[in-house]
Amino acid sequence: MSAPLGYYPDIHGPSQQSLQTAGPSKASSRRGQYKDPRVFLLERPVPSPDYVRRISLGYKPSPQAPLLIILDLNGVLIYRSRNGSKTSFEPRPDLDVFLSYLFARHHVMVWSSGVSKYVTKICQDLFTAEQFDSLIGIWARDKLRLTPSASAQNVQVYKQLRWVWEDRDLQKKASMGTSLCEGAVTGGVYGQENTVLIDDSLEKAAAEPHNLLQVDEFKGAQDQARKGVDKTLMRVVHYLEKLDRVTNVTAYMKENPFYP
Repeated sequence: MSAPLGYYPDIHGPSQQSLQTAGPSKASSRRGQYKDPRVFLLERPVPSPDYVRRISLGYKPSPQAPLLIILDLNGVLIYRSRNGSKTSFEPRPDLDVFLSYLFARHHVMVWSSGVSKYVTKICQDLFTAEQFDSLIGIWARDKLRLTPSASAQNVQVYKQLRWVWEDRDLQKKASMGTSLCEGAVTGGVYGQENTVLIDDSLEKAAAEPHNLLQVDEFKGAQDQARKGVDKTLMRVVHYLEKLDRVTNVTAYMKENPFYP
């Protein structure tokens, strides 16, 4: 697959000229983590008691089994650069090999904080036709449960994985050819024990921090040339090959975290 290059209107919608912030004591400690200032209007979720309990059960070796891999786009798979009102993207090194591995071995969905129609368009250009058809879901900003006011602003968002696990349509699509596993929601396939969110933001995974495989933000070829060859995606593959051999990825990831 050749490096895709597409143009899209700004994926996150219009920028805000004036944004309210949550007071300095609450927002300033986190704001430095991001290139653009975030607005902290939403309550930060915390892990549920049941989530913590399931981690405490530990993990055991298990035969290889597919995982649910939830992919972010910008900063993880691609670098999105703006040129006026249009946006182009370039793929992260080894993306073709990485995606070939994922779709051959696991169930894959996309969850981006971008606007839905532009996220779908990027996915159509980024994935092969077969890969695109194999996605069990494409979630975007409309799946972050934001109020209209918050959705229009550059708010700090949270990807709460329980929303994925409780979604009957996703579970039904993922169940095709996959056995039920302990820890999945009732009648479902995927849950805490076998879901991996690949993202470059620690904050977005506040509700389920030990399902997060956090990677360094990919900032494009110029940044790569300065830092050296980016082998992040190949390192992720090696880590996933360990995760699909254990019974409880959250317990494993807490004990053996992936270091970007």
